[in-house]
Amino acid sequence: MSIAVGDGAISSAREHRGWAGRLTAPAVTFGEITLDLADLVLLGLQLGSWARFEAEAQRGLALEALGLPEVPKDEVRAGATRFRRRHQLLAAAEFRAWLAARSVTVPELGSAIARELLREREKARSLDEPVPDVSGVLWVEAVLDGVLRELAREAGDRLAAAFRIDTEALPPADPDVIGTLVDRALRLPLRGVTGLGESELRGRVIRLDRLTGALNELREQVADERRLERCLASHKLDWLQIEGEELALATEGAALEARMLMVEDGLAPAGAAELAHTEINHRRVILGAVPAEANMALVGTSAGEVAGPWYESGHWRLMLVHSKSQPSVEDPAIRERATRELMREVLDRTLAGRITWRQPL
Repeated sequence: MSIAVGDGAISSAREHRGWAGRLTAPAVTFGEITLDLADLVLLGLQLGSWARFEAEAQRGLALEALGLPEVPKDEVRAGATRFRRRHQLLAAAEFRAWLAARSVTVPELGSAIARELLREREKARSLDEPVPDVSGVLWVEAVLDGVLRELAREAGDRLAAAFRIDTEALPPADPDVIGTLVDRALRLPLRGVTGLGESELRGRVIRLDRLTGALNELREQVADERRLERCLASHKLDWLQIEGEELALATEGAALEARMLMVEDGLAPAGAAELAHTEINHRRVILGAVPAEANMALVGTSAGEVAGPWYESGHWRLMLVHSKSQPSVEDPAIRERATRELMREVLDRTLAGRITWRQPL
């Protein structure tokens, strides 16, 4: 389907189409504090997600410049369909409005999707070419990737934490940490933040460091033993942990045959895996974190029994269950899961009615 973006929507955004011109646009406001896109980029540098994103954008442009065979148009259209479904943009009018709100045209999005598919197709290719200037495509790449949306959510959480924590009581920022982040920002002008100047960058980095400190302090306060135990009590079933030896097979028939050999003939998983030309994977799952079909197969299985087959991530799977254990705060993975849930509850209550997302990302 060919979709044209309205001329008015395009012209109204042209003055800010350059990446550097966007950076001082406000992104999120909480109380009297407003963070702009430059703050989100600096937060991404702090977290590591921006370096990952920008490296991918550079690789896509570098591959495009090699003159390799183009990604077939039907694959690009399929990629665009997946993008629309991911964002629940099923109607053409919704899709047009979504793009116009972000000052992205259909051809720009199509080119970014083609580069994404090219990176996937050529992921084994090594590149020795100079790093390309990605500033011309950085915005559409960010829209496709979602990195700024995620960083805006991270920023919102930090602002909410600072609302609940006395930030003046936090330890002072580590000068070495601040200096390292400022130096990284200054050395990499593709991010467009160098125009802010070193003094401005340092002030922004110190503020972000303090906001992150507030988030860490709130986490310590929220995740006390009493709250953790109460959280676990409400998740006894869905956080049940199951460990065993898993086989992944290409077809349901092969999985049913392997199950019969294990259940009726008493064949060990290693023998069944050898006959099926596959490998055994020792797997530990949290019941509520697996797809519904896997959950149904595993929930009623006891230690020593074979669960499955079920279909998950492109394979039919069986598991010889070795153990099932209740969630415990002594388990680091379960403790982290409970802490994240407790934090999310507190942060969402704090954000409600107080935060303003200043622009679509």
